[in-house]
Amino acid sequence: MYHQSNNVIKVTDSQVQYLAQRSKELDQETRISVYTFNEHIECVIYDKDVLRMPSIAGFYSPTGCTNLVGATIKALKEAKEISQRYGDHSFLFYIITDGANNIENHNAQKLQELINNCPDNFTVACLVPDQTGVHEAKRFGFPVENIQVWDVNSAKGYAEVGEKITKSTENFFQARAQGFRGTRNLFNLDLKNLNVKQVATELDQVYPYTIHKTSVTTEIRPLTEQLTGTTYVKGQSYYELTKKEEIQNYKQILVQNKKTGKVYGGANARTLLGFPDTTVNVKPSDHPEWTIFVQSTSVNRKLLAGNKMVVMVA
Repeated sequence: MYHQSNNVIKVTDSQVQYLAQRSKELDQETRISVYTFNEHIECVIYDKDVLRMPSIAGFYSPTGCTNLVGATIKALKEAKEISQRYGDHSFLFYIITDGANNIENHNAQKLQELINNCPDNFTVACLVPDQTGVHEAKRFGFPVENIQVWDVNSAKGYAEVGEKITKSTENFFQARAQGFRGTRNLFNLDLKNLNVKQVATELDQVYPYTIHKTSVTTEIRPLTEQLTGTTYVKGQSYYELTKKEEIQNYKQILVQNKKTGKVYGGANARTLLGFPDTTVNVKPSDHPEWTIFVQSTSVNRKLLAGNKMVVMVA
């Protein structure tokens, strides 16, 4: 990236200014972490308010090799350490390189597993110099639609990177306002067609779990402990919605496709059902294609005979 270093600083600082402006306009708090990587990996800025970000000029000095794998692993792991208590957070990662990864290839499988198992509110994207880079990024686990090629040999190449990031980030901001928390289709996210069909493709299939249909009226805690053989943990069980009910915004939702029997979760499950980010009254009959399960945060909730329950198991 040495020959693009001045553009990297200029474009990145411009991106920060754009994020600061949109953060204010959309009232979406935005925080930034910046990692540099060559033969060494360094977090130069960590979880900082975009409104207080300095220029990266004092932090960026490209040299050496390309440890893309190690840097991405570090960034993902450290992002997971950021507290999300009481908040509705999304994490958007852009990994940018002008060359192939040439350190820590033995960790490629580790990165692939890490990306594949990211929470639903993690969106991981990669910008690479050529089709070889695309192939490598796929091998590392980056979703196909979250990979873009940029022209490392053009004087305006990195400026075009900035344009791509601005466009995709703007779409992400708008999607967030509609309830999305993450996507595997970042560079082709069409807000005009952000409908139920597209939301359904963003659902996360959940596992491992078990579904149990009660034969008698019982409390959720002893039944869960009987099924799992372990001590009940609040939030691990989801009860079937069988009547009109108020669902608080902090409760997670699982939906089961009545045709396939597959169970999905994640923030987009709420989006699929058209739930706002506030408490909502829901009738099962409003969603005939889906069986809805609501997270139980109670230890003594009663399940009536014939009701179903989903239990997340280790």
